[in-house]
Amino acid sequence: MNKKSLLLIFFVAALILAVFFFSDIKDSPQIPENDSKVLNSLNHESKIKIGEKEINVEIADTLHEKDKGLSGKTHISDDEGMLFIFTPKTYPGFWMKNMNFAIDIIWISDNTIVQIDENIPPPPPDRKDSDLTLYRPPKAVNFVLEVNAGFSQKNSIKVGDSVKINF
Repeated sequence: MNKKSLLLIFFVAALILAVFFFSDIKDSPQIPENDSKVLNSLNHESKIKIGEKEINVEIADTLHEKDKGLSGKTHISDDEGMLFIFTPKTYPGFWMKNMNFAIDIIWISDNTIVQIDENIPPPPPDRKDSDLTLYRPPKAVNFVLEVNAGFSQKNSIKVGDSVKINF
């Protein structure tokens, strides 16, 4: 190989590494001014409150954390959940790939619940990814909360309820 070929290979490899290394930067939350106080105060474990019910949440705000979600976990306790953060607001799609237990998905826009998908069961083990149901909100959301199935009904959580994040 000549020097030009080696230089080209080195440049392409460096470019690929740079894209891989910096890919999480573009997936980091871009915080609108009106949400900055709340979002800047969130840790990877935080609390939210719906009505009088407090929930300890694990935060999913990177692409990797959002992709993984609760998949692979065997359970969460009744006062736990996972809070997905989307900035700017979007119409995210959620599926039950690699889930081991049923959940409720609570869709939140501007600290108000806009939809609840209740008692979503894990998929059968032989279900193809392409055959999994995709769940979406009715409008753009900036938060999605996953909790144990039955949580919403047990705690009288409903569409229109206000959500306090990191109160």
